[in-house]
Amino acid sequence: GNDVLRHFVLYLDYKQQRVMLEKGKDFGRDFPRDRSGLSLMLSDEGHLVVYYISGDSPAFSAGIQKGDIIASIDGKKISEIGSLLGVRALFKEKAGTIYTVEIRRGNEVKKLVLTLKDLI
Repeated sequence: GNDVLRHFVLYLDYKQQRVMLEKGKDFGRDFPRDRSGLSLMLSDEGHLVVYYISGDSPAFSAGIQKGDIIASIDGKKISEIGSLLGVRALFKEKAGTIYTVEIRRGNEVKKLVLTLKDLI
């Protein structure tokens, strides 16, 4: 969605019921992309929760599941990384980057290895 649209200027013509796209100033620019396959959100309690995992993604291969709470990455608490934005930035690093992700799943705590890769 937003990764594609950031290359364009979007016009909504309500009268004619049309959506128009025009090349934007960043049309040819490459933007960093997520290489984990995870979609994350902050819970009301401030926990970083997995709410979607792309199939055949690094996160799926690592064993991360929907509803898991990410507690730390490479031994650093999420608050030290910069919360949601900091974690998203980590997951945009180059393909082959390896992280040890500590998750909480119910009463269990697991350490999983996540290796980033280029996704379509």
